[in-house]
Amino acid sequence: ALTTDSGCVLSANSVQSLPRGDLGPAADRCCAKLRGELLALLESGACACEHTADQLIVFMALAGGTSRLRAPPAAALSSLHLPTAVHFA
Repeated sequence: ALTTDSGCVLSANSVQSLPRGDLGPAADRCCAKLRGELLALLESGACACEHTADQLIVFMALAGGTSRLRAPPAAALSSLHLPTAVHFA
């Protein structure tokens, strides 16, 4: 996880099977991928990753008043979950 100067906590995760014992290059690749995702998220100015944002959208839609959330840019999304949540909200 990464904590920004404003106190926002950003995280990245990976669903990848790694061999037991000496992880070596496989772990290095996994860590490099996660590091890249965190840096891209930080540089985007988003306050939540796409996976968290698509869950928050539902609660924001149910809340009274105006809600705002800075999410990752569309070009950085790995699925249509966030745009779909926004569409139906």
